[in-house]
Amino acid sequence: MYSINNIPLASFGITPAQISGSNIALAGHLDLAPRIGKTYHDWTGEAGVEPYVTEAEIFRGGRTLGFAGYMVGDGRAAAEGQLAEFYALITGFEDLVPFATPWGTYQVYVKEAIESVYLQQGYIKFTMQLQEPQPAIEEFLYAEGTNTGRRMDGTSFDEIGMFLTGFNGGLNRAQSKRQQFSAYGKEGFQITPIEALTLEAILVAVADDYEQLKKNVGDLRLVTGRPLMRTCYFDDNPRECFNVDGLQVQRIIVAGNYAACQITLPMVQPRPGAALNTAFLADNAYSKMITDQEQYLTVYA
Repeated sequence: MYSINNIPLASFGITPAQISGSNIALAGHLDLAPRIGKTYHDWTGEAGVEPYVTEAEIFRGGRTLGFAGYMVGDGRAAAEGQLAEFYALITGFEDLVPFATPWGTYQVYVKEAIESVYLQQGYIKFTMQLQEPQPAIEEFLYAEGTNTGRRMDGTSFDEIGMFLTGFNGGLNRAQSKRQQFSAYGKEGFQITPIEALTLEAILVAVADDYEQLKKNVGDLRLVTGRPLMRTCYFDDNPRECFNVDGLQVQRIIVAGNYAACQITLPMVQPRPGAALNTAFLADNAYSKMITDQEQYLTVYA
């Protein structure tokens, strides 16, 4: 049963369709939202960036949920009338409203345009994007893994029902930083250090049912989003990375005896090709300094 603001979508003749790449109508609800605010500092003249990864520096934005459905009416005029009533309902919302689905309930508002196409015999196919500005992320009980194989920190992907199917960017050289120069009558240039390196891991998760799949993806969200740096073993070269853009879950398949999805996991290697040296910030008496949340302040040098 799908409903918005406690009003069943079926009352407008809406039935769920399959959103692109999946066999369910919903997308985005398993994602880790991207970070907002300042996530690093780019020091002039230095390669890479200084990551901001303490708990006090990490803020996550909202998630975009996608829904695909059919509006079914008794002919074209009736279907378009039902669609107009549905639009009027959404226009009347003045705050976040609950969007209830078989996969969970989310506090949302409609931000982007709703795209609708008349098919035939009273059927309109439409897709809408709903913004969840403050995702309620489930807390999962998580235990460190066995520290083997393809993994992030001590968590092997196969221990949470996933396997790595692709890794992009690992052999790349990051682009040069922005040039600042003046030239007249010819092309100018400035030789600058390189940026941070963007990496992308592609994972496939498989579980016995949707609830187990949801937990496994939740474990990955927890490992990815927690404070400090991640040591990523996407190939045979461990890399110190941090996450900015969250993670995206696509191609969700829920069947009678299994559930599966594909996960895109972008990471940032702040100092490509070099070890990331760290130290605790201390005062003149060599006492370690802490935040208001009683975490040590770490300096990345």
